[in-house]
Amino acid sequence: MLHSPQQAEEVYVETFLRVARDRVEWQQRGTVRGYLFTIAHRLCLDILRQRRVMREAVPHLVQLAETRPPSPSPEAQAVLSEQAAALEELLARLPAEHREVLLLRVVHGLSAAETAEALGLDEDRVNSQVSYARKRLRQWMDESSAPARRREEA
Repeated sequence: MLHSPQQAEEVYVETFLRVARDRVEWQQRGTVRGYLFTIAHRLCLDILRQRRVMREAVPHLVQLAETRPPSPSPEAQAVLSEQAAALEELLARLPAEHREVLLLRVVHGLSAAETAEALGLDEDRVNSQVSYARKRLRQWMDESSAPARRREEA
């Protein structure tokens, strides 16, 4: 969500600090895993809001963000090279709500119920958004591989 390993690590640490701090107040309404992802998701949204405020305050930063495409993380480049970079670019093209749901369900392995709890959605909406995100990614992947297939055939 953040495209920043440093900020992701800060969210990770802050999530567990909040769990430790609020452990007495927590009531078991769902799974611990869902509770952790809810906290982490909200912290990420706070950081994204702060970024937006900073960009709006400094017009030059907005221009930089618009002219420079999001770059994949160094870990993704090292592990999966070009395919990871292409997939990360496609993920960045997804609307934020679909990307979040897809990442929680597929990458982090949360169930539909846990994802719904973490994002404040109902399970049907979660399943619908995952389906949409997968369909769009497949479509974009097919479109990007079509020119390469045509060159190979020629």
